[in-house]
Amino acid sequence: MKIGLDRFRELGFAVKEIRMIGGGAKSPIWRQMAADVLGVPVLIPEQAEAAALGGALQAWWMLQGGGQAKLKSIIDAHVSLDESASCVPNTQLREDYDEGYARYKNWLDHMAPLY
Repeated sequence: MKIGLDRFRELGFAVKEIRMIGGGAKSPIWRQMAADVLGVPVLIPEQAEAAALGGALQAWWMLQGGGQAKLKSIIDAHVSLDESASCVPNTQLREDYDEGYARYKNWLDHMAPLY
């Protein structure tokens, strides 16, 4: 997830939050770890079938003609968040995670030519 988020940031996206769904979203430990590693709040939708809902909302958005303002209003109207499951990053752990990630990236860079 961090590699993908870093790539978005390199492309100029200002990531303010992550919305997590699926099995990992059910684990408080995983949610907190993701917030700590990614450095942004992790928010959890109340809807259990969030992927299906997201597809339906995308279809509705396209039928409405697209556009950022319309997308935001559709999401605001139909997506509710479980505030009790949300996590904010623990800034005290950030340096440790960044150090471990740098080691991982170093190994990845050295191993990539083998594949």
